[in-house]
Amino acid sequence: SWLPVSVRRHLLFFRAFRRWGNFRTPRGYSEKLNWRAINDHRALMSFTSDKLAAKEYVRAAAKMHGFSVRMPETYWVGTDTTELAQLASQLPARWVLKPNHSCGRVKLMDSTTEPIDWGGLGRETAGWTRMDDEYTVRGHWSYGQARRLLIAEERLGTGELAPDDLKIEAYAGEPAFTFWATGRSKGAVRYSNLKMDGTRLIWGHPSEEPADAPIPLEELNPEVRRTAIELTRIAAAPFDQLRVDGYAVGGEYWFGELTAYPAAGLGAISETTDAWLGRLWQLP
Repeated sequence: SWLPVSVRRHLLFFRAFRRWGNFRTPRGYSEKLNWRAINDHRALMSFTSDKLAAKEYVRAAAKMHGFSVRMPETYWVGTDTTELAQLASQLPARWVLKPNHSCGRVKLMDSTTEPIDWGGLGRETAGWTRMDDEYTVRGHWSYGQARRLLIAEERLGTGELAPDDLKIEAYAGEPAFTFWATGRSKGAVRYSNLKMDGTRLIWGHPSEEPADAPIPLEELNPEVRRTAIELTRIAAAPFDQLRVDGYAVGGEYWFGELTAYPAAGLGAISETTDAWLGRLWQLP
């Protein structure tokens, strides 16, 4: 974390791909994500990793276009779970706790299965308001701009685990592909990347469905998919690249958050897909 961001990104890229990246004149998707981490500090990017700000942005953008979108209700915002504990009687039985400025950290709470251990929850999340590796190591600038807060919000679905993810990535507001993770609520996750024409996009990640597996598009409610695509067009219109993340729950689409650095620009990806997405993405 003491190294300059550009040096960090080169070293991280080399560790991930076993080759040096071209971040001066990037061509591929992964190189362009690393270019963004190093160079793109525009005001437009500043709120994308602030979960609360992203919800307000999407709500306002949707309203401007006369579009209705569902999103989880925010119950509480703060920095200390002892404050939240004082509101315990006002919380529903099921809710979610997560940081406003981080990714990959979440606690799924359900007081119907066991009483909430507020002391244990406080100890477990004590470091969640610190600046995390997304900014200090990976150099993702917008995470450094996000407010360091904790959020208690509505929990979607009825299962023990998280509901299905429905994520759509767009370039200049035009959706390019859908990332759909089915079976999360059952603990048997299937990952599928589908182009907008419904054909499979082979990402090259070991956890995705095989190329010859049935395309699960027919399992997704067409209205949910249409809503997700339309919201992505609205929310991503000002951006050269942006992923809009949500959930497919009970035949409805729910907005979740915005993602400006998918897989940190370091995730496994096939050369073909890396090149294809790189051609779609025109840097600012």
